[in-house]
Amino acid sequence: MDTVHLLNHLNVDGAKVVNKPHWVTLLVGLIRSDMGLGGLTPHNWHLLEELVLTGNLTISPDEADQKVMSSLKKAGEWEKLGVWMLVVWLLLAGDTDAKSMEGVAEVTQELLSKQPLILPGYESLYKRGWLHNLYKVKLEQICQAQAEQLHLEPSPLL
Repeated sequence: MDTVHLLNHLNVDGAKVVNKPHWVTLLVGLIRSDMGLGGLTPHNWHLLEELVLTGNLTISPDEADQKVMSSLKKAGEWEKLGVWMLVVWLLLAGDTDAKSMEGVAEVTQELLSKQPLILPGYESLYKRGWLHNLYKVKLEQICQAQAEQLHLEPSPLL
């Protein structure tokens, strides 16, 4: 709790972070704990997103990753889930379990349908070549389907 409290009051600027992999490890470790999952401020979630999208993920998958994903989805925490799923896709690189990928793909599809503005972050994951080819292809399919859906839906009247 002390670490979460301290981080919530620091207001760290991602552009000025020196040891980015250490910060990612710290934030992910806290999110995997009950205190961090519910206790970190939106600023810290955005910091994690910024750091992850610069390719600074040096952690390994953990049993808690699926629990975090499920908890955020169940609570309807779509903004936090958007950040967490970026982490999960990068963690999949070392996982060869097709069932894990299917669950992640389903949650990602639902997430992107509810939060279409986050699509560019997901597109950057497969475009930058950070994913194993199997996962790259799957995420690209999900993103393309969402992009097509966005173009097919009529614009709301202003």
